[in-house]
Amino acid sequence: MEESKDIIKIHTSKEDANIVGIVNSFKEARRLVQEHRLWISGVGVCTTHQKQDQFLKEPFLLNELQLLALLDKTTAIELNLTPELKENLNLEKKSRKARIFLHLYNLGFYITSGSKFGCDFLVYEALPHVIHARYMVKVIENPQSLPLDQIVDLNRIATQARKDGLLAYISAEGDVKTTKIEWLRPTRLNYAEGNCDQDDY
Repeated sequence: MEESKDIIKIHTSKEDANIVGIVNSFKEARRLVQEHRLWISGVGVCTTHQKQDQFLKEPFLLNELQLLALLDKTTAIELNLTPELKENLNLEKKSRKARIFLHLYNLGFYITSGSKFGCDFLVYEALPHVIHARYMVKVIENPQSLPLDQIVDLNRIATQARKDGLLAYISAEGDVKTTKIEWLRPTRLNYAEGNCDQDDY
């Protein structure tokens, strides 16, 4: 009986076209963050707190990608999945976005949604409430086919937010690849000296 207390129980359901995981215990949600690096959101309201919109409580929700990170874990995790939902998750696991998410997750990063910054993921090297994200990641099909204005937009936002912009994609060989976007410092010909003088810019 003592061992069952250490198991994190996650209920699942299908909301519209998305599968969500539900954790009803703050203690279990904290363990998902500390032990499994999954930054999850509370949707309950703390009615006794003055800033109710900032201090959310159980239940806590996991998205499909976070559930995929737990799908193959058999220790201390109990995923309440119907055969249909499990099949759906296994299909999702093959998608480009899921493969890139799992690649970054397995490298040891914390990952949250990047929708507020116009990208797919924000990637952190430590707990998201402790430090700012290091990378803004945009999932793409092919770096050569991405319009230049989208690259410029991503890099401009990343620069203003003091983050590194990354393009993530699946190579022809089937491997996850990332390309870092950086501004090149322009140069101008200094005709008086006959060379390029970067200090002119």
